Amino acid sequence: MSESVSFMLDRRVTLAVIAALVFQTASALLWAGAATERLKYLETRVAAQPSLAERTAALEARVRDVQRSTVRIEQKVDLLLHGQNLSDQP
Repeated sequence: MSESVSFMLDRRVTLAVIAALVFQTASALLWAGAATERLKYLETRVAAQPSLAERTAALEARVRDVQRSTVRIEQKVDLLLHGQNLSDQP
C-alpha cells in the first residue's frame, strides 16, 4: 500500500508546451518587474509634490482674505450710494 510516488514526465507533454509555460512564466515575471518600477516612480512623484491638505489650507486662507476685502468694498460702496462721507467711517 505504500507505493513510492515519483515524478515522471509523460511523453504526451511536448516540448512546445514546456516552452510555452517557460515563456509565460518569464513574461509574468517581466510584467511584475515593470509594474513595480512604475509604482516606485509614482510613489517618488507623489512624495515630491506638496501635500494637498497644505495647498487647500493656503487657498482657504486666501479666499477668506478676499471675502473680507469684498465685504469692506461693499460697505464703502453702500456708504457712497447713500450719500455718507467715507471719512466718517473707521
